[in-house]
Amino acid sequence: MKRNILLGCLVLLFGLSVPAIAQSNRLNEYGGGSRLIPRAAQIIQSGPNAAAIVLQNFGECIVARRVSSTEQLLALPISATAYEKGFRRLFSSVGDSCLEGDGTLEFSDSLLRGSLFQALYRKKFARADIPSTGFNLGTDSGSDYVPPWSEVVRQHLVLQQFSHCVTQASANDVRKLVLSSPGSSLEEAAVVALSPKFSSCFSVGTSLKMTKPALRAMLAEALYRVSVRAVTGAAK
Repeated sequence: MKRNILLGCLVLLFGLSVPAIAQSNRLNEYGGGSRLIPRAAQIIQSGPNAAAIVLQNFGECIVARRVSSTEQLLALPISATAYEKGFRRLFSSVGDSCLEGDGTLEFSDSLLRGSLFQALYRKKFARADIPSTGFNLGTDSGSDYVPPWSEVVRQHLVLQQFSHCVTQASANDVRKLVLSSPGSSLEEAAVVALSPKFSSCFSVGTSLKMTKPALRAMLAEALYRVSVRAVTGAAK
């Protein structure tokens, strides 16, 4: 039984055009809401949203089994040696129990990271109110990274600023996206609602082209971090 997952680098294209989200064919409804799937993800062999569905389920399975380890890992800067080692260790520790079926999947570290943030949000905040505070980036704004920044870190910080800006502008629509299933009408509606916010969240002359899974990944991280800060701030 072949159950390999190949991890790579997320390729983001920066240019001078208006920010855009890559579109696929007309989407089909797939599940919806905040349904958690802690069982092993089944490799799906076909369909325009197959990889995204498997990745979402895989992330939820990991969080269901290793929630504390996942939180500790995602609190680290992505440039830290401990982050890279912890990422691989977490992945290896649950791979066999969180993935079933024949086939090989290929996706980026960034997308897997995003699936973990999404799963954490769905687990901890799926029924919580939309945060009204916590939008300040705080220590997430670059102080954890020592210049000169690598290209990976630079892109990470640019995307972090963008995703927090979008989340602050329309947290409710970001929440709808994070709680939706890939390829669902809920996902489509959330992306359409969020699209007008994109251009205002980039500096002049900068744009970003990405897939819906990449958009989901970065906004899930922003929404989770904002929600955690809102809770910890209220507890003080």
